[in-house]
Amino acid sequence: MAASVPSFWNWRSPSSCEFLSSSEEEECGESDYCYDEDGYGEEEYDEEGEFVEEEEKYDEEGEFDEEEEECDEEGEFDEEEEECDEDEYFDEQEEESYLVSDVLDCHKPSTWRYMPPDREVDLVQLPANSPEYLKVKSKVQSTLQVHIDRVVRIQNPYIWDCYMLMKGEYEARLGSACKEMELFHATAQSNIPSVAQNNLDWRCTKRTKFGGGVSFSPLANYANKYCNVEAGTERALILARVLVGKSHEGRYGLKIPAEGYDTTTGNRKRVYVKYRDNEFYPEYVAYYRQ
Repeated sequence: MAASVPSFWNWRSPSSCEFLSSSEEEECGESDYCYDEDGYGEEEYDEEGEFVEEEEKYDEEGEFDEEEEECDEEGEFDEEEEECDEDEYFDEQEEESYLVSDVLDCHKPSTWRYMPPDREVDLVQLPANSPEYLKVKSKVQSTLQVHIDRVVRIQNPYIWDCYMLMKGEYEARLGSACKEMELFHATAQSNIPSVAQNNLDWRCTKRTKFGGGVSFSPLANYANKYCNVEAGTERALILARVLVGKSHEGRYGLKIPAEGYDTTTGNRKRVYVKYRDNEFYPEYVAYYRQ
């Protein structure tokens, strides 16, 4: 079997190696070694004591492949091969992106209307006799006696996907302790386009009685009562999906929940406050007049 010689070693012919005598071998306790001024390396010999040339590193004339050595010493890579590697990297990234997209698409609500790939958001007005419309109307009017002008469904694939990823993280971390609740948030009708495009933003919160996040309520009348006074009479009730794990009582001006908690509550859980992006999705909007 031929000895393995690193390609960056300077080649020396077998005749240039000075072999130890038998007595010298016995003194050092080593055999079959070739020493030169630069060091030593283990070599192999046949049964007759002849040096075995390395077939992989030398040609028939015993010449070293200079082109291979030059390439290795300079440490240069073949440009064509490098480009191929980059293409493979981007192909893998693109494949992974498509895979994530396919997985998330499986969770799109079956009620959503088709959206072209280049459309970011769609506000779909629901027919008055549709199950979705009747569900939202019933939830609103169970505690708030107002005339509902119309109900729309917010379709924003990006916000929805972010919410679903957060939901998966909640479920993996909390298991059965994770709850998905349908809660109300009241705001001015003029704010709906921005909410549909960017979601509710806890950074813009002005009322922080139970904490400085986005406030929701399971009761439409409670959400309407504590709606920002700047909303005027043209109001909208957002019915959102909200992730709730571990909660504790909130207090005025609280920046974030206590460690290990994700939600604060207030007024006997008539209020839920959320502090992180993607923990809620604004699914429906009921337009009404106060």
